[in-house]
Amino acid sequence: MSNPTLKYNSIFCLEGEWNENDLREKTSVQQLLSYMENSLGVESVFRKVNSGESFFKYLRILDKYWKGKFNSYGIIYFAFHGETNCIWLDNNEKLTLDELAVEASDILKDRIIHFGSCNIFMEDKVNLYNFFKNSGARAVSGFSSEIPFLESSVFDIAYLSKLSEYDKPGFIDNYIKNNLSQLADKLGFVYIDKNS
Repeated sequence: MSNPTLKYNSIFCLEGEWNENDLREKTSVQQLLSYMENSLGVESVFRKVNSGESFFKYLRILDKYWKGKFNSYGIIYFAFHGETNCIWLDNNEKLTLDELAVEASDILKDRIIHFGSCNIFMEDKVNLYNFFKNSGARAVSGFSSEIPFLESSVFDIAYLSKLSEYDKPGFIDNYIKNNLSQLADKLGFVYIDKNS
């Protein structure tokens, strides 16, 4: 069943700790989201998580209210350390794409999912295609290489703000090719939607 009233104007973001061994660490995508909200009008909800329990708790809250106050939050942004086919919730806990698709497929269905994580789609695109198919997402994107924080932040601001204008499958792919192709190639950006 699709989400006919789901819109793609706003971003729901879950972020992990980037360096839990240094409590002074201030690296966060929250500033990117604040910039997009204050300067570009793209609203967002942001939560820090460091366990599977808190990760899925916030996804369930999003799902519970998607027909009401969260119906415009059709974009989900996962900002975590990553490696091939998984994200790191903390130093000891990983979440594979397969586990995420199984546990949250009802929540992810018809949403646009972006992984701001290094190497998550490294080696080949099989993991990307499998997650796309198993999650029922409208589109899935992420990176297949190590991503420097500065360059990936610039890319994510342009990419996520353009996603908030999402029109139809193929729209964002064409935008990337025409406007961000050099940076996308450097970061190993990969994207799939129902038009791919």
